[in-house]
Amino acid sequence: MKTTQFCLLLLLCAATKGTKAQHFYAGLGGGYGFPAAKQSLDYDVKSVYSSSGGSTEYNSHPTSFGMGIHTGLFFGYMLNSNLGFEIGASYFIGSKTQFRTEYSNSDINGGSYYSEQTSVYQGKMIRLIPTIRMSVGEKKLRPYMKAGLIVSLGNKLVSTQSYKSSFSLGGGSNSSESINEYTGGISFGFHGSLGFNYIINDKFMLFAECAANCQNWAPTKGELTKSMQNGVDQLPNMDKVDKEVEFVNSYTEGSNTVNNPNEPTTELKFFMPFSSIGLNIGIVMRFGKTSE
Repeated sequence: MKTTQFCLLLLLCAATKGTKAQHFYAGLGGGYGFPAAKQSLDYDVKSVYSSSGGSTEYNSHPTSFGMGIHTGLFFGYMLNSNLGFEIGASYFIGSKTQFRTEYSNSDINGGSYYSEQTSVYQGKMIRLIPTIRMSVGEKKLRPYMKAGLIVSLGNKLVSTQSYKSSFSLGGGSNSSESINEYTGGISFGFHGSLGFNYIINDKFMLFAECAANCQNWAPTKGELTKSMQNGVDQLPNMDKVDKEVEFVNSYTEGSNTVNNPNEPTTELKFFMPFSSIGLNIGIVMRFGKTSE
């Protein structure tokens, strides 16, 4: 209780100090986020065999779909030279995350066999980020920090699965490709950043910051948008139950439950990591009187 009162007192003092520096500002920027709070979602497998034996190697590489590029705009109001409020909107395009399974055997009935399966994931979302901003200093280089929330809309994850195999005897081969798109749901998280502004003049300044996003997301819908087998489209032969899925918190199945082929299947929600730590740069324009 005392800690809360002390923090409120500090904010009140900061809000009432130097009110002559009140002004609006707007800016644009972008940056790159590296994966944080990673999870082991899948792993790589490589198997090599011959007539004398072989081995299988497993490699785990935890990741976060929050790795990628983001760019956006923000608008804020400084109550004084130290304290302000800001709202930003950014568009995030995730980097592709890939997992691979390979198998080769140089001696199967006198021939060789090879197969490869890859899974590629890429996320996208629009982030709304309301924050409290605290700044210090009166020189050209002014440190600041921001802390607030993340509300993500228009979330989407695309999962591409591909497979190919070949057998040397007779030239036999197979291939397939499928794409699943996961959408729906709102993601909430936390944002924090530390950076500095470089004052160019009374109107413009540059900024650079280290930013952290703590976030995950659970889609509410999934849809199979592509299914090819040896170059032949399989979607026209599929029912809705085979192409669409709805994710829910809970559901009940009876002993006589039969899926309706004309309705989406039902599965439990699952959460995917979108946390990141990265670097941002950009430019800010201040409006109104900014004398401090």
